[in-house]
Amino acid sequence: MVAALSALLIGTGALVGYLLGVRTPTVATVAITVYVGDRQASGEVDGWWYGVRSTVSTWRGADGSQHEGGWPTCLDHVGSERTVIFGWVPAIAPGKGSWRDVVYVASP
Repeated sequence: MVAALSALLIGTGALVGYLLGVRTPTVATVAITVYVGDRQASGEVDGWWYGVRSTVSTWRGADGSQHEGGWPTCLDHVGSERTVIFGWVPAIAPGKGSWRDVVYVASP
């Protein structure tokens, strides 16, 4: 009885861990020089275009401070080029192709 319950708990834990791993992609990073517009920034690295606009869900300032939402202060200089770090996850739409979804911005 104890062995069967233990096996069930271990199996359930393994299944939950697997499902979380499948549904939670690993965040990759890329250092990128972006052109900064009015509440938008974009740039290209190795044939992939990355961009953000309006607001960023998570960003880290040059002083290391973490922010939830808003616009990164390192991207406040409209008309300039800035080197930043974008954290991205793969996104795939059935029959629509794939892209890299930027999930955070960090100042180097």
